Amino acid sequence: EFVGQISYGTRYLLWNPNVNQRFPEGFRSLATLLLLIKPQKDCPLSWMTEDIIFYILNMMHPSWAACDRRSSRGSFISS
Repeated sequence: EFVGQISYGTRYLLWNPNVNQRFPEGFRSLATLLLLIKPQKDCPLSWMTEDIIFYILNMMHPSWAACDRRSSRGSFISS
């Protein structure tokens, strides 16, 4: 007979500029890229508000933006 308490749950860290450093490098680069290209006049994302971009970033799993540091395309933004 089990005597005790079991609890479980999932915690998500939602992306915003204040917690950016807690995300993997590839995800941070992608977030920066999206926010930098958004205000460009000819960018298809220009009609989106920052809230929409934040929503997209919050629905993405951080590993989806992983990059291979060994390749020449190791980052979304070149240093």
